[in-house]
Amino acid sequence: CQNPGGFVSQENYDNDLAVVNGHSYKELKSDNTNLAILCSHNFSFPFNQPIAYAQKVGALTNMLAYANRFAEPPVYIKPHAGQTIYIGNMAMEMLLTHEDFYPSAPSYLNETSLVFRLRLGGQTILITADAELRAVSLLNALYGSNLKSDVFQINHHGYSDIPETFFENVNASIALWPTSQTTADLRNKSTWRNGIYLRLTQSVDEWYAADGEVEIRLLPYRAGGPQESYTMDFEKR
Repeated sequence: CQNPGGFVSQENYDNDLAVVNGHSYKELKSDNTNLAILCSHNFSFPFNQPIAYAQKVGALTNMLAYANRFAEPPVYIKPHAGQTIYIGNMAMEMLLTHEDFYPSAPSYLNETSLVFRLRLGGQTILITADAELRAVSLLNALYGSNLKSDVFQINHHGYSDIPETFFENVNASIALWPTSQTTADLRNKSTWRNGIYLRLTQSVDEWYAADGEVEIRLLPYRAGGPQESYTMDFEKR
């Protein structure tokens, strides 16, 4: 489908979906020609979800557009607490940087961890990296119950203390534990800090440790719900 001298406009829909449309004017012309490739699909069974189907197609084309952006030279961004950075339809909310320790300075490397929260697919994922007790306590003081997130990455692989009020404020339904299953099981049996990590894993609906495989779960994800997942064995990748 061609439109000589036409104009392209962007249309935005729910879930950060962006598509384009073409316009033509009687008097006003551009130096460009709009081109659309029309596709048809014959179904072998009754199909009554044309809008949902079109949204999926639009989301895939958005993915290609975002990937093309990353082919350009990278842009250096220095994050600060309070900023929100958008990558495609994902928002990264910056919650804590080493600057927030001012006027004191981080005493060692882990205290420079960037803590942020992702908003994607209608869910929130709190990434604490290697933040330890001092940083986690500061997060607690700054945000309180506003730390509420659907998914929580356990800080510093489970090798740091966590104030119990912290995971009460986060109140996640899913915990991601970046350590081996063996180590996680040992930490759950430990009486250190009155069994803080056992209480943490008991406070969520599901928790995952690194067990040698990768499962890709699609958002939005709910604990125990039917989800499409893909498993990749590290040794066979």
